[in-house]
Amino acid sequence: MAVAVRGGEGRLAWRTTASTVFAIVLARPELWLIGALSMIARGGLLLLTAPLVTLPSPVGLGVLLGPEVLGGSTAALGELVVGAVAGAAALLLGGLVLAASADLMAYERFVRDPESLEVRAGREPRRLSPRCRLSTVFSLVGIQAVALVPAIVAAVVLGEWAAVLIRGELLSPSSEVPLLARLAFGAREPIVALIMALLVAEIVGSIASRHLLASRFGLARDRRPVTEARSLRMAVVQALAAPVLVASRSAGAWLIAGLLVLPVAGALVIAWGEVRRLYLAPVVLEAEVGGARLLITLAFASLWIAVMLMAGLASAIRGALATAASFR
Repeated sequence: MAVAVRGGEGRLAWRTTASTVFAIVLARPELWLIGALSMIARGGLLLLTAPLVTLPSPVGLGVLLGPEVLGGSTAALGELVVGAVAGAAALLLGGLVLAASADLMAYERFVRDPESLEVRAGREPRRLSPRCRLSTVFSLVGIQAVALVPAIVAAVVLGEWAAVLIRGELLSPSSEVPLLARLAFGAREPIVALIMALLVAEIVGSIASRHLLASRFGLARDRRPVTEARSLRMAVVQALAAPVLVASRSAGAWLIAGLLVLPVAGALVIAWGEVRRLYLAPVVLEAEVGGARLLITLAFASLWIAVMLMAGLASAIRGALATAASFR
């Protein structure tokens, strides 16, 4: 009976915490913009634009790669790999800095909101000096970078598989199935490994980042100085000690994000199809589709803004839920 009572109290406390999170985030639109920045920095923009991108045909892809790469030239392939790695590294570093800055801004606004007083057990956050803020951003970048190491390894393996598969499928197609489907099926193991590594990095990085932020803002129960390594170690221990709880919290936050974003994103994909159809209409129909083209384009632009706002709201709610959970 005591266990049941404690479980009921825990569920009640979590519902109260979730209500507080929604009240704070919905009342502060700046958190939506910060959430949008965090989403874009973490690659969410690629996911939102992927359904709108027309992939090149096998012939077009062969032209882009060039005969040297398709012919097996080691020098040409090496140049392509070096360029891809350099570009990915630059994007990753820039994304990590932007994401860390967004995390700091969102965390600070949440813990300074009077509505979060009960969530943070009455503890008051201290003010960070400009030097401490910069140091915190770099610390968050370091935490996220270390958490992403397994995902980076999985991405390298996937890249090697993809290079071999693309060359083989372009030179000798294995079936009539679309090229992207053939590549996805041929590289299914490294794709699954990459997805799992990204999910683990998101969970571990989120827990470790909030552990460090709580210490920097003076909100941690433990008053000892916290290092990046200690935060990462604590996050791994917590994830291994209660994997079901940690995974369920993460899944719940992602479910909320999906419910907010997917309906609008679906409408965006439909609108994009209409935009393409109207802009590719024959010249003889120009007079008939001119007005419809303008209306559909405006609708598409409005939906795109709505998707970005919903993605920012979803990201802000996910971050605030993780922050609230770190105090429990």
